[in-house]
Parts: sequence; C-alpha cells; structure tokens
Amino acid sequence: STRKESSAASDVYKRQTINKQNVENRLLTNHFFPRIAKRADEIPPCFSSQNFNSAAANRLISKAIKRPEGYGVVSMRATRYDFAPRDMEILHPVAYAKIVRQLKSSWDNWKNIADNPSSVLRLTDHADQRVFSMIPNASVDDLMFPGGRFLAKVDITNFYPSVYTHSIPWAVHGIAKAKADRDDSSDWTNQLDSVVRLARRKETTGISVGPGTSAIIGEILLNAIDESLRQRGYS
Repeated sequence: STRKESSAASDVYKRQTINKQNVENRLLTNHFFPRIAKRADEIPPCFSSQNFNSAAANRLISKAIKRPEGYGVVSMRATRYDFAPRDMEILHPVAYAKIVRQLKSSWDNWKNIADNPSSVLRLTDHADQRVFSMIPNASVDDLMFPGGRFLAKVDITNFYPSVYTHSIPWAVHGIAKAKADRDDSSDWTNQLDSVVRLARRKETTGISVGPGTSAIIGEILLNAIDESLRQRGYS
C-alpha cells in the first residue's frame, strides 16, 4: 500500500494526541477482532470485545495457566473491498492481552511511528474508538515531488505471514547489536518478540493478520525501512 500521505491529511492527524493508556484501551476493546474500516464490518456484530478492558486483561494474565508451548489461533477468511479473499487470525485472549501489555509498557520506545511521514497508517484517538486508521484520500499524486522524474511502487507480498519475529529487535537496534543482546530479557524488543511468538505456538515466522497489535508491529518494522530510505535520500 502507499506509504505517503498528503500534507493536509497529515496536519489533521498530527493535531490529535494519543497516549499509552489510550493505546491499551483501544487495542483491547476495539481491535481484538479484525478491524480497520470505520464501518467495522470485518466480522458479524455479534462478536464484540467491548468488555475486554484493562481489568479483564489483568485477570487473564494473572490467572493464566503457564503454556510453555504457546497458544493457538482461530483462523478465519474474509474478503477485502475488492472481493479478494483474505486469511485472518484471532489470537487467544491471554496471548493478545500479553502483547497489548507489552506494547503499553514499551510505548515510549515505539511511539515515534505515529509521526512517520511515509506511512498512511496513523495512530490517533478516533471518536469511534479505533486507535488507528488509513489516512483518508491518500493517493499516488501525494508521492510526487517537484522535479521528480520517477515514482517507484512496490508491494510486500504476504507481509505479515512472512515476518520473522526476531527481526523486531533487528529493525530497532540493527542486526549486529540485536544478535549480541539477544539474551537480554530486559530489552523491550526481545520481550515483544517473545510474546508475539507465544501467541502462535512459539513460531518465529509470521504474525497474525487481523489483530490490531499486528498493525502496530508491522509499522515498527516498516518505520525502520522508511527511515533507512530517507537517510539514503529517498522521500
């Protein structure tokens, strides 16, 4: 998808604020089930996580039976706006609560993705309780700069299913430092890598399509790519 928004849309979103408590509340109550669209029609309305709040997450995490082998997922299939099929997953509530709690505790380390000028996904406190959405009216024209002669368009095929979870610390710290510190259990990226793997039977390949946490993790990874491109002179 296009990773550049119009300046007008960007200004609107930058005026809105969000904090780690907003992130936790919205992820739990509104993004446990797949949801990106404002109309929230990815799944039938009888499925709701409105009661999945911070207190519920505390109870789940504190009372959860240890599962060293990790948790399973529920697979589902939906169609996109263009009727193309899309495979998605619903995480175990305990596993999801742990990922959300880890994102909350590490908020100061990754909140900069909210200001990534190359992304059309914006973190913001929506009136309809979503915590993120696509920038409206973003178009290819927004990528064109005065004097530019060429526009490169790429798409990452099967992005979420192909994510290597250990690439989370790689993206943030660089591969060399991340590998040197891979046993540092106090590092927030290693902690995030751990809970993400736990959610899918400890698999290191792939993160689930659908949960709101996956969108944020994807932005953490892609933000590092965007920054690397900007440092090389690409806008």
